[in-house]
Amino acid sequence: HFPYRLEGVTVFTITANKPFNGVEAGKDITECFIIEQFSPEIVFNYEDYSVCFDNAQSVTVSQWLSMKPLASPCLLLRLTDKAQETASDIAFTITMTLTDGKVLTSTTPMTNLL
Repeated sequence: HFPYRLEGVTVFTITANKPFNGVEAGKDITECFIIEQFSPEIVFNYEDYSVCFDNAQSVTVSQWLSMKPLASPCLLLRLTDKAQETASDIAFTITMTLTDGKVLTSTTPMTNLL
């Protein structure tokens, strides 16, 4: 049993409320993150529902999107080594566009990166 959604993810972006890693506030900083973990630890392709990834290793967001993934119930994101900048009172907004045209957005609480 795999608790997956029926929609695929076509666009996945991350932005911040203030400048981060040399990128101005509100601009795409997705390359500063990797997908560290999936739950469940498998990715299905939304075109034919085939298994396209079943390894617990982390992947970049662009690698994940190239698999044409069904929306995972849970993704654990981690800052990459490229993003070793401190920041205070920063919030990240994650936006996903699904194959059915729906746009999902969530913003993290304000945090301090040390």
